[in-house]
Amino acid sequence: MGHVMRAATIQSLGAYLVQWNEKPGNLLRKIGVSPAALLDNNALLQRDAVLAMENQIARITGDPLLGFHTGQMFSMQQFEDWSARLLNQATLGDVLHYTCRNISQIESGTKISLRRKGRLAYLCSEMQGDIGHDPRYQLDGHCFILRSLLHLVGEPLDVLVKLPHVACQADDVECLLGAKVQFDSDTIELVFPWEALQTVLSGHIKAPPVPPKPFDDCLGVMKAIKATICYGRPTAEKSAATLGVNLRTMQRHLAAWGVTFEWLLDEYRRRTSVEFLNSGNLTITDIALGLGYSDSAHFTRAFRRWYGMPPNHWRARESGLSESIRLAATPACAAVANI
Repeated sequence: MGHVMRAATIQSLGAYLVQWNEKPGNLLRKIGVSPAALLDNNALLQRDAVLAMENQIARITGDPLLGFHTGQMFSMQQFEDWSARLLNQATLGDVLHYTCRNISQIESGTKISLRRKGRLAYLCSEMQGDIGHDPRYQLDGHCFILRSLLHLVGEPLDVLVKLPHVACQADDVECLLGAKVQFDSDTIELVFPWEALQTVLSGHIKAPPVPPKPFDDCLGVMKAIKATICYGRPTAEKSAATLGVNLRTMQRHLAAWGVTFEWLLDEYRRRTSVEFLNSGNLTITDIALGLGYSDSAHFTRAFRRWYGMPPNHWRARESGLSESIRLAATPACAAVANI
């Protein structure tokens, strides 16, 4: 398996595509990635698939500054617990050291380092391993996000940004980054005074941004499905009412992302059915009713379509695997003692 990235990475790409009246779900299908990636920020995607998506978007939009523009739309909150721990750090130095140590939890094959040269700090980012597609847009996105971390000090900071490739709109890049830019580096480098690392981050700076309206993305509708499914079969009307929006408004947002309410409902049931089965505490009928089916027969037909077997066979298989793992972990001496 090659290098991977959390699916949260593509949320800003999706939002960017929607602005261009392009459907992210359709593009994901074209490059062999399920639109289900839009529903789980913590799912892992192949890095090359994300790079392929970025290059395809650049061709569609003709935007040479794609990476910087999607970086603008990126919300650190998309990484959830990881982000919460980062924003809970006391100083800028703590934030950057945390990022260097834990970047692999977001994406593998990316190295972020912080070093000192005299009175200057060098914050560097580089992609490692085999790279199957042009990485410039991903690198530009990295650069913008690292620059955003330096903004956490809440005061002007003299920063020089060095990029490994020449941007055709250098003045626009400097405006986007709010920093002087040079194109003479082997890697991305952000250079700033070392003493800035001691800057304490104030509480209002660390407060998370206001989240987007819940109907602006597929995740919001999935949450509405989860909230209403216990009251019978979820419908688009129920979900729209839960979100406090007009049905046509919700359908228009979903269409812009290239998905439908019916697909989201089916995907929610597919994922949740396995969670229920693995819990071992619910009967097949309980699970069917809990997923909004009228009876177990309808659920069994859907499960066979998803996984190629009925749900009771899945449960038996998973139980057998768990038992095999348990026996394999039993010390040999304990096994002999039980004979």
